[in-house]
Amino acid sequence: MGKQSKAKNTYTMPWWPFGGAEKKTKPDPPMVAANDPALRSHFTNLLDYTEPPAVFAASEVAIKLSDAELESLGFGSWRDALPAIKALAWEARAMGDCIIYYPNGKKVPQSVSWMEVGPIRIRRKATVLSADDWD
Repeated sequence: MGKQSKAKNTYTMPWWPFGGAEKKTKPDPPMVAANDPALRSHFTNLLDYTEPPAVFAASEVAIKLSDAELESLGFGSWRDALPAIKALAWEARAMGDCIIYYPNGKKVPQSVSWMEVGPIRIRRKATVLSADDWD
């Protein structure tokens, strides 16, 4: 098949012309994984389609990732993706797109880092237009 590389459990396929043929041996760091197009797509879809005051959990985004998407990020399960999703939520909050809550309903203060919290809930900030305005 492919040629075994020096790194444990990795191989390359020299015949693959499009790159990305090397398997990952460890997961991407959360800030790198947060830039993954598939992860961003699942996050923004939930953010766009969850009408305030409803919230969604970071785990809901992670569960939407396919096995292939998880593997491309170097993750073994959806739980491994949670730090990257939290980093993405903090980025969206900094841009003014969402509000982050603890599961008990209290807002997570701006001074708290994504690395300091456990489970979170995410709510899109209410906009002037609601879904009913598009009819």
